[in-house]
Amino acid sequence: MSFPNQKSIIIDKEPCDLKNHYSKINLIAMQNAMTVLSKMGSMKLWFYLAKNQNGYTFDLSCTDCQKWGLKPDSYHAAVNDLIEKGFLVKLSGNQYVFKEMPNSNYRENP
Repeated sequence: MSFPNQKSIIIDKEPCDLKNHYSKINLIAMQNAMTVLSKMGSMKLWFYLAKNQNGYTFDLSCTDCQKWGLKPDSYHAAVNDLIEKGFLVKLSGNQYVFKEMPNSNYRENP
C-alpha cells in the first residue's frame, strides 16, 4: 500500500538472455557508487565500466563513451572523479583497474 507522496511502479524490463545482452552488477556496489558519486557523468562512467565481466581488459575510449551518452568534457571529469574516489586505481603506466567498490582487494587472476 502506497502513501500519497509515493508512486506505485510496475517494472517492464527488456529480455536478458543469449539473444539479448545483459550485465550483472553487485547491488551493494551499485548502491555505494550511487551514494559516493554525485555527478551524473561519474555515474555513467561507473555503469559503463561495471557492465563488463570480471577480468575483462580493454582500452577506455572517450569516443566509445560518447555512444553511451557521456560527452567528452564529462568523460574527462568522470575519469578524474573515479580515480580520486578510488574506483579507478593506477597499476602502472596507463593501466588501471576498475573497482566496483573502492578499497576491495584487486585479484590479479580473477
